[in-house]
Amino acid sequence: MDEATKELLGEHHQALAIAAAVVLVAGVAIFSQSLPDCLMSQPVHALGRIHAGKVFFKIPSPKHLKHHLEMLTSSTHFGGRDYEAGKYTQAAKAIEYYPWVGMPADRQVVVFNGTTNKIEYTADLKEDEIPGDPATQYRTNLPAFHAYSFSGNVSGPLVFANYGESSDFQALSSWNVSVKGHVVLVKAGRVALGVKVQLAEQLGALGVLVFADPQDDGSGRGKVYPDGPWRPAGSLERDSAALQHIYPGDPLTPGHAATRTAPRLHPADAKNLPGIPSLPLPFRAALPLLQMLAGHGVLFSGHWTGPSPLHVNVLNSVKYEQRPIRNVIGRIAGEEEPDHAVIIGSHHDAWSAGAAGAGAGTSALLEVARGLGQLLRLGWRPRRTIILASWDASELAHVGATELWHTLHVTGVSGHTLAAASSPLLAGLLKDVARQVPLANISHVGLPGMHSAAFQMHGGVGSLELGFTGQPGAHHANHDSLQWMLRFADPHMRRLQAIARLSGMLLLRLADDPVLALRPTAYVGRIRRSLHDLERLVSRKHNATRRVRHIRHAVRVLQTNAMLVEHDYARLRRVYGTGCQMSGRRRAACVRLRKSINDRAYKLERMLTDPEGLAGRRWYKHVMLAPGRLTGTHVQEFPGLTEAALDGHWRRFRALEKRTGDILYEAAWFLRET
Repeated sequence: MDEATKELLGEHHQALAIAAAVVLVAGVAIFSQSLPDCLMSQPVHALGRIHAGKVFFKIPSPKHLKHHLEMLTSSTHFGGRDYEAGKYTQAAKAIEYYPWVGMPADRQVVVFNGTTNKIEYTADLKEDEIPGDPATQYRTNLPAFHAYSFSGNVSGPLVFANYGESSDFQALSSWNVSVKGHVVLVKAGRVALGVKVQLAEQLGALGVLVFADPQDDGSGRGKVYPDGPWRPAGSLERDSAALQHIYPGDPLTPGHAATRTAPRLHPADAKNLPGIPSLPLPFRAALPLLQMLAGHGVLFSGHWTGPSPLHVNVLNSVKYEQRPIRNVIGRIAGEEEPDHAVIIGSHHDAWSAGAAGAGAGTSALLEVARGLGQLLRLGWRPRRTIILASWDASELAHVGATELWHTLHVTGVSGHTLAAASSPLLAGLLKDVARQVPLANISHVGLPGMHSAAFQMHGGVGSLELGFTGQPGAHHANHDSLQWMLRFADPHMRRLQAIARLSGMLLLRLADDPVLALRPTAYVGRIRRSLHDLERLVSRKHNATRRVRHIRHAVRVLQTNAMLVEHDYARLRRVYGTGCQMSGRRRAACVRLRKSINDRAYKLERMLTDPEGLAGRRWYKHVMLAPGRLTGTHVQEFPGLTEAALDGHWRRFRALEKRTGDILYEAAWFLRET
């Protein structure tokens, strides 16, 4: 972490931090205007006879949220180029970083006869403007572009590879359809773009073209925009081609902040950059390519694989340079535990106007900030330090967030179902608070992903992500606009109000509860289930579950010692009370016990990291969680061991099983300390 950030955060990079990504979805909701009585039983810092939670719950308003969103979506705000959204949030201090950022210069996709060089078709890569939606007509809207894509000009026959998953390329190989020396056409989704490009590159492909299938988020799902919420055929889905499953953030400064004078890799040595060009296509531009494959190769997922008789030229010219990005930071010092911090944040950059993503998330963050401001005017002070962050360049490769080590992340609106992902330490708290907020119905809590990778998977800090999902029809398109949001996603700003309320209530609990609602026993339960899955995989691959006996025994010790923390918590409540409302030696004993419980609970996450990192992906340090090597999105549990087993690399597996077991033993003994 750079010196400017250390100074601003008050060295809290070593303290408690909780991460969350809040993604809103479409739909109208009716909200209760009064706080449920059961919420008032929570130990929230009191303002005399007024509770902070009750005051805060009534503050986030649809009127203010809509105003924020109108301001934030009034222009395109691409990371490293446009700063209007950052300026709107800049009531606090801005910290600049200087990552390596590319800007699109030129692009084309042309079909031609490889013998005569006669051009048969030139793809129209311009995204359609939508009548009545000014955001689709902004002069600063981006062209067809993938962030961190390779700048190049290639030509070859075309091959269709479905979604570009590992299994798709394996299917092509089984049919003797090679991608070597060919341009690959794939559908968007299922796995990260960086994984698609990397797999194609490893098999010798020349370039990758990506289109959004109407069956996934377009006319196959319902009416398209502007008549409905789904993606029209002339819409682009931009994305990042960075190999974020290797590491996120600035490609040239992995592991440290991209300050102006930081040492940098040569781009050729950056491990998270692709080596072949890629471009997004509107479906209307991809359709002629699919049609020219008809009758060639094998029918695969409704389309022919090819290779095509004609050649395709892909030009992707990108100008790269160090460009400033700006993270905006505010801080409220903790009154009793200032050395422990909770961070809530959102990114303010977007591929377009960004209503459903950055705009909605930043609007919710601003309402949380407004609520905290009103509490401060009433005399409230948080027990622990609160840091509010609005970061830049997240769409590129989670650049600004990785620089800052974000924790509670607030993003956008795209469906009707509240999806939640969290460290197992935080899952119980999330469910508890969500029960008190209308619309925040959580039936399942998954594991945190790329939004919190810098904290959860690299730094070992408990992280949490929230989001309404289910309707991605405007994802990374120009019609991700205020008009789309108000017509189809959140007409009355009630879902966004729910996110602001839920985020604020989580923040207050984490900042004010005398004893943090983190449960190590729940974490151990998740580890045991993950171990069972690993044992099944090892049994299938090698028929020998004894290969994980060291970990199995360590988990048993971890379970026993995690229960000691729970027992100490019960003793604290029974003997002293969590508030330690007494004096003298008895108060000192209570405070010591309370601190011990909190320290053991939140530091457990950090104890599950390995300084050596994963084989081939050293940036990822967590022994329990990492993005899937072949997906880039879905979280893989026991990632190092799982990859060694899938590779059949049993010598590596044995060494890693012993090392992982030792890490779990260390975590177990740490939990036993008082």
